[in-house]
Amino acid sequence: MTSIFGVVADDFTGACDVGVQFSKYGLKTVVLTDLECLPSLKGEFDVVVIDTETRNITPEAAYRKVRETLRTLEKTGVKLVYKKIDSTLRGNIGAELDAVLDELRLRAVVVAPSFPACNRTVLNGRLLVGTQPLKETEFAHDLLNPLYESHVPTLIEGQTKRRVAHVSLPQVRGGVEQLGDGIKRLIEDGGTVIVADAETKEDLANIAKASMSSDILLCGSAGLAEEFSRLLTCKSGLLV
Repeated sequence: MTSIFGVVADDFTGACDVGVQFSKYGLKTVVLTDLECLPSLKGEFDVVVIDTETRNITPEAAYRKVRETLRTLEKTGVKLVYKKIDSTLRGNIGAELDAVLDELRLRAVVVAPSFPACNRTVLNGRLLVGTQPLKETEFAHDLLNPLYESHVPTLIEGQTKRRVAHVSLPQVRGGVEQLGDGIKRLIEDGGTVIVADAETKEDLANIAKASMSSDILLCGSAGLAEEFSRLLTCKSGLLV
């Protein structure tokens, strides 16, 4: 593989979680907390996961740190292909998505935080942990990242300057082509951050397939990363 793909995560545990998804499909993956050694890794790895450690800092500082990280990736020829976020929405999600969109000038980001393997799903825009809305769970009382909202579009709207749109579960399950057309229509109507429902791995696979456009970035937890990495190996011609 000639290209190096970049992933940006906001904490070390999340960076490792997402790195595993790429490595188990045969992509040589490294997790970094220091970008100084990045130039020396060219040709050694297929995927570089950067831990920015921005989950527990101010939104303004997170924005600056992510933009600086993206500039370094671009200078070293690394293409950002995935933005990792927490499956329970902790952190500066909106500010970091603003940084990505401002720096890379993408048309949109498709956000699907669902992680079915850990019982985190999104239905009607609401993030559920098991059967409980996020704000009614222990995650809502995190000392560093307390959460008062379960509705993902509403939560992100409060953190970003972009317009947020929503893709329902029937749309996700209506077929990849129709889903792709629906996402394009939302973007044409001014949506820049597109939040997608998902309850199963198949739902996440549909979202990944429908978003495989050069000017749309995928954003999610390790759940979406697994489905995307499978597609990435096929797109890159890697046989596992």
